[in-house]
Amino acid sequence: MKWPDFIIAGCMKCGTTALRRNLKEHPKFQVYNETNFWLKNRREEDLQTYKMLFSEDKIVGEKCAVYYENKNTMERIFTHIPECKLILCIRNPVDRLHSEFNMKKRQGFKVGRFSSDKMWGPTFSHLLKKGLYFSKFEPIFSMFPKRNIHIVVQEWMATDTVNEINKVFDFLGAERIEREVKEVPGDWKDKHKVHVDGFYENWKRTDYEPMDKETRGHLVNYYTRSNQRLWELLRFEVKGWKK
Repeated sequence: MKWPDFIIAGCMKCGTTALRRNLKEHPKFQVYNETNFWLKNRREEDLQTYKMLFSEDKIVGEKCAVYYENKNTMERIFTHIPECKLILCIRNPVDRLHSEFNMKKRQGFKVGRFSSDKMWGPTFSHLLKKGLYFSKFEPIFSMFPKRNIHIVVQEWMATDTVNEINKVFDFLGAERIEREVKEVPGDWKDKHKVHVDGFYENWKRTDYEPMDKETRGHLVNYYTRSNQRLWELLRFEVKGWKK
């Protein structure tokens, strides 16, 4: 019985599920999915039950893509597990928004069209703010030691999967492993594909509602200031996010 060694705390539609699947392929890892445990205050008996999920002989963690959105949630984690390692997945916020919009649409939500004249209404407000990473990350970096925070860039993971996964293994203190090509589990075949080296990648769906240039331009401008402040915080920049 112990606390998790790491938590994948976000961000939604930035490759967190594919990352969790990759980590589970390593024999040393145990990764729970969406326990949502830290989204509210817990009693002492709840904390002890939560700790019973995690094996002593594994590198253990959980993934919840919305933890990063709420400062109180991150404070709860820090209060109880100050040395917990955090993984934060990021992606061009314009593409992140477009991806979540299409997910909501597939789920049956009445989200209308993905167009610039609808971006600023109540339907999109919450979705837009999820991509303002700096405002979410700044309090996290002020709480947790920087050595215990690892950023996964979805665009880099997609183009250099093996190297980026190995960086995560290194961060979590796990040995790198050789992988063989294998089939994706049946319920994942229409959502994910396997990288040539055996790692999972997000499957690029073909049923997305397209985004016109005007809408993309408005969104790039909307996120520019937040992105600039994020690069200052992280001390690196993802070039492709400027378009």
